[in-house]
Order: sequence, then C-alpha cells, then structure tokens
Amino acid sequence: MEEKDQNKVALWSPDRRKFLAVCGSVAAALPVNTVSSKSNSCDDAVTPTGSDDQLSLESEYKITTTYYGPEDARQNIEPNKGVKYVSVDKGWEYYGTGEEWVTRNYAAESISAVEQQIGDPPRDIMTNDTVVVTVPTDYDTVQAALDDIPLHVRHDYTIEIEPPYEADEDLLLRPVIARGQAESVSGEQAFVSGRVQIRSTDHLHTPDPSNITLNSFAASSVVGVDVRIRDINFDGKTPYSHDETSCVAYSCNEVLFQNLSWNYSGVGVHVYNGSADVRKCDFSNLRSGIWAKREATVNAHDNTGTTTEEPYRSTGGATLSVYNDETGNEPAQTFHAGYGGMAYMADTPRMAVMGVGPAQDQKPVSMMCLNAYLRDDFGDSDPVDREKQRWGAYPPISESNARFRPTWGIGDGEISISNGVMVIPNRNRATTNTHATEAVWKMDFAAADSPSTSEFQLYIIQEDSNNWIRVAFDEDGTLRLQKRNNGSVTTLGTDLWERDDERHTVEVKRERTLTGPEITVIYDGATVITANDPYLPEVRNIRIQNFWDVNARIHSFKVY
Repeated sequence: MEEKDQNKVALWSPDRRKFLAVCGSVAAALPVNTVSSKSNSCDDAVTPTGSDDQLSLESEYKITTTYYGPEDARQNIEPNKGVKYVSVDKGWEYYGTGEEWVTRNYAAESISAVEQQIGDPPRDIMTNDTVVVTVPTDYDTVQAALDDIPLHVRHDYTIEIEPPYEADEDLLLRPVIARGQAESVSGEQAFVSGRVQIRSTDHLHTPDPSNITLNSFAASSVVGVDVRIRDINFDGKTPYSHDETSCVAYSCNEVLFQNLSWNYSGVGVHVYNGSADVRKCDFSNLRSGIWAKREATVNAHDNTGTTTEEPYRSTGGATLSVYNDETGNEPAQTFHAGYGGMAYMADTPRMAVMGVGPAQDQKPVSMMCLNAYLRDDFGDSDPVDREKQRWGAYPPISESNARFRPTWGIGDGEISISNGVMVIPNRNRATTNTHATEAVWKMDFAAADSPSTSEFQLYIIQEDSNNWIRVAFDEDGTLRLQKRNNGSVTTLGTDLWERDDERHTVEVKRERTLTGPEITVIYDGATVITANDPYLPEVRNIRIQNFWDVNARIHSFKVY
C-alpha cells in the first residue's frame, strides 16, 4: 500500500491501480471520491476526485467518502455514516455507523473469532462447531452451501441433499484445509473429525445416485484428508477443465468419490496432481471412468460399468491402483497408460501397464503379468499337467520371467510333448490363455514332412471362431496375415514361406503407433508383412491349429 521515500509516503488503492496521494506524514489519512479538500495533516497532498476513483462501495453503508491511510491515523477520522476507512498497512476495512467503526478484517491478527471472514463470496476462516446443512431446506442450491464452507475445517462440515433433487449446477469446491484428525476419547481413538462431506440424506442405505442429478463437480487445492462427495448422478462436463471430464480434482489431497454415476460420454473422474479414492462408482456411459494425470495417485475400489474405451487411464507420471475391479471391459482393455503413467491391478495382479517414451512419441509400451507374457520350452512330457510350471514375476520386465510352461488345452486327437517338442497331429489344436494385446508372439516350428494339403495356423488373439487375428501357412507356400471380425475374413497381407520340413521362426508383433495399432510379421528374421489395423477381438486365447496332412512340431513358443 505504501512506498516510502525518506519522509514522504505514497498512498495507493488496495489493488495498486490508482495513485491516491503523496504526503510527508506517515499518519496521514486521505479522503477519496466526494472529498476535494486536502487532509489537515498532509499539506502537500494531491487528492484525486471523481467517480472513476470510487472503490468497492458497500450499498448497506451507503458509502459516500472513502479514506486511505495507516491504522494509527484512523483515530483522527470521525466514524460518520457513509464514511469508509481502509487501513493501508493492516489491510482492514472500516465502516462508519455514526457512533463507531465496524469492520471486516481480512488480515485479522487473530482468526479464532467466529466473525472473521475471507474471500469472495465471503466465508468464515474456520469452523467453530460441527455443521450439518440440507439442500434445499437450508440452502436453495448445493453451490450456495459449498460457498459457505470455511477455509479451515476443524469440525465435520456436512452438506446433505434431499432426494429427489435435480439442478443444472456446476459445483466448485474452493480451497479448503480439512483437518481430518482422529480425536481421542477416554484414551480410545474415536472417529476422524474435520471432514467435508457432500451426500444424500439417505446415505446410510447406499441410495441410487440417479435420485440426485447435477451437471458437474470440481475441487481445487483441497488440503488435508477426508473430503467426500457421493450419491450423485452427473450429466455433463465441468466448465473448470479444458478436458472432456465431468468431475475433476486439481492438486487436492484425499478426495473421495463414492457411489456416483454419469449420463455423460467423457471421463468420469479426472485427478490432476493430487490424490483421490474412487469407490463403488458406475462407469456406464463414460469413455473412461478415471483419468489420473501429472503425478496423481489414485486408488480405485469396487467400480462397475462398461466404458467405451479403457476405464482406467494414467498419464504423466501418475499411479492408478485398482482393487476388485468389476467393470465390464476385458482385462486387456482395462488400462491405458502414457508418458510415464502406471496403472495396475493391485489385489489380483493380472496386468500392469506403463507408458514410456518421450511425450512427442505418444507410444505407450504395455507391461502385462501372469496370464499375459509366457514362454514354453516343452522340456517336460505332458501339455496339460506341466512340470515345473511357474507363474510370471510381477511385473514381467523381460521374457525370461514370464509365465513358464503354461497349461495347453487340447482338441480331438493326441498332442504330445517329448524331447523339447510339442507335436500337434493333423486336424488338431492346442490352446492357452493370455491377456496380451500389444506384444510379440514368437514360435519356432517345423513340419514333419513337406505338407501337401490345407494350412497351419497361429491365432495370436482369438475371442471365438468368428473373431480373431492369425497367421496361416498354406500348403502352396503362401504366408497370410488375416483377421476375422464378426465372421468376415480380411487378408491384411501375404508373402511366401519355405514349404519343407526344416525349422522356421515366425514372430508376430502388435504395437501401438502414431498411426494406430500396427502388426508386423517377421519370418526367419526378415520382416515380410506390415499392416495397420485397429481391430482388436476381446482377448480369450492363443491357438495353434494344424490342418496339414503331416504333423506340426513346435520347438518353442513365447509371448513377450
């Protein structure tokens, strides 16, 4: 407010956009607006006048004159009606009643008093008792109730919404310091106090969220623990984010989203550089249920509903841990990770995904465990009852610690293993399960003799007989990359293979690129087919099927 130069003081308006006066006394108090005379204590002052200099007039006090000066100069000003005094060194504002000054002290020396307020719209600095309010009984709108939550919440502050309730409200929870501290009663630890809760009045019975419908929710810079929002259905996008998301928490600690649902096609909960729990929410209708971003930490528990894309997204160094997932998506379509994000199943670690690479590459690399990566050396004697079978390490950082010697299901006929080779007779098949969608499928194989009829097939991803991706080795020497989508077969590329009884190696690589999913076929070390195709069956099995008129011999098989 002041700029000192030897014995002179320059006085400015609180926003420093208007120069008020220069005088030689620190104790000067200068009038603005309707006052045109100089202050008695500041003979060299220059005082601006006119309506342009009016600053924040409060209608309730009918302000006609505003004085600016240090706190100790206020005693020289009469508290007449219509007079306002701004203490430039304390930051306080006083209003004359005709008998005394009343004040709203934004820079209060003590913030323990109930009447201290801050912000716009003004709210109490801290709670002084437990609060439970209802909408629309105590407040007309949920936002009006949110606006009154104090900055520092030392006691439970609960907003309960009476169903049925429907309003086009884009909720905003301003910065809150929520203590979330456990109290001790008679030496026993009691429940946490200092929570902020937004919920249905029927919250004890896990109500249907559709009984309360709002548009969106946003929270910013919530510090502490135990801020909870639950029992609500959201219809739209929050205006407080440039991303297509309905609920967002920016730089918040421990926000709990529980028992929510959406009639919206974007992202349900977006957590940006903070921490949150998302529990028992229904992700139906959404593109993604949760997006953890920019080093956020999110725990997801018991969520349901099928999304149009991956229900869980993690980018920018965020970590997303999923427990007891009940979403309807296939495991391989459960996670998306990019730019250093990590997402994984925390309780039953069937898959983890990590996005790596520079941001401009936008090429996440998936890491999957247990049923995803596998390797088989056929070093035992039974394809069903495997010896030394081992589950993969978590996470599988290389092919060496993937699932070892998986169990193979066999079709009609006899499939045998001996001397490091699995033999598949004519018109027979071997299958095993995996959740891999972006990986390398590598097979070392041979024909017992030069085949003269039909073909030998490796299905890298098979949902059922009408949906799959495979490579086929025809008896005429043609190598084909094919897909079948809802019964319709498409050949994605062809080349030649050597129709003999020698050992050969085929590798099929499926990866995500800037132009979409890309499939590459490598035969005996040479790339022979490359195709871009987005089709992805729901992952079920790997199948090796022999229609040749001779036995097929598999020397090793890997997915990594």
